[in-house]
Amino acid sequence: MPSFKLQEFKTGESLSSGQLKGNPMAIIFWGADLPLKEQRSTAILKEVKEQLDFFKQHQTRVIAINIQGDQPEKIMAVSLAIDDLIPIYLDDNREAYNSLGVYVMPTVLLIDRTGKAIFGMGYSRNTVSKLKEEVEILLGEKTRSQLAEEEEALKMTELTPEEKKAKYHMEAGFIMEKRRDTEAAIRQFITALQFTPDSPVVNIELGCLHLEINQHAKAKEYIEKAMAINPESLRGKLCQTQLLADQGQLTEALAAAQILSKTHINNHQTMAMLGNMLQKNDKFQDAAAAYEKAYQLLDKSINAETMDQ
Repeated sequence: MPSFKLQEFKTGESLSSGQLKGNPMAIIFWGADLPLKEQRSTAILKEVKEQLDFFKQHQTRVIAINIQGDQPEKIMAVSLAIDDLIPIYLDDNREAYNSLGVYVMPTVLLIDRTGKAIFGMGYSRNTVSKLKEEVEILLGEKTRSQLAEEEEALKMTELTPEEKKAKYHMEAGFIMEKRRDTEAAIRQFITALQFTPDSPVVNIELGCLHLEINQHAKAKEYIEKAMAINPESLRGKLCQTQLLADQGQLTEALAAAQILSKTHINNHQTMAMLGNMLQKNDKFQDAAAAYEKAYQLLDKSINAETMDQ
């Protein structure tokens, strides 16, 4: 882990990055300079507070780091909202912010016993549940295949007739996608949308598919609707980045790709997108390194899946 120092908000006690080793640690990076950031930061911290018994039982330390130098009154309000149960540290010089590459707030990082960041995720409705799953995986209590089976079991809960119809057409759409039949996939997803118009998955797929056939206005419409419902969809963020590039906003697309590669550090798709955007910005040497990293991550993922089978 990079070297940095923090200061506890109330006591002034110092905390160095070297002290983050030993036991797993969950770190919530947050800011409150905008109302939406304050709302989401407070929501994440409250949810983590409700799960403190879980983290204690799993010997995982929890701290929060304010990385925007918010006013003391703002920080105090957030601290009171979580009953002062999660210690808040200040990153006044933005050392942690810059060294760890935290660009989205709030962001949750899971640090292993050696001080290495092994999981990172921004705000969503299931951020804390995903964090708990990663803790269980880190401690060897569960495997990814076990969690996938549990998730699939939950999906088997009785669906409404509309949801069943939507699921049928959505699965048909994915089949058409795999067959590279974009037009047929679009037709299936549009039919699914008639039954579940607010499905973020269906809207994202329609956005990404329209992007493939260069219908950028429709792509933007579907993607924006989906991201409003599920702002942390990785598929949606990847297609948003590609849309920026297709519209000639190469600098903005590169910046978005760099953020994705930091917040999804072990994902081959984000690294491949970074390589693509670096290439479009004529940064060929950096692009080659990103593509190589993407290949390594993909190969590692395939090997892990093979071992689980």
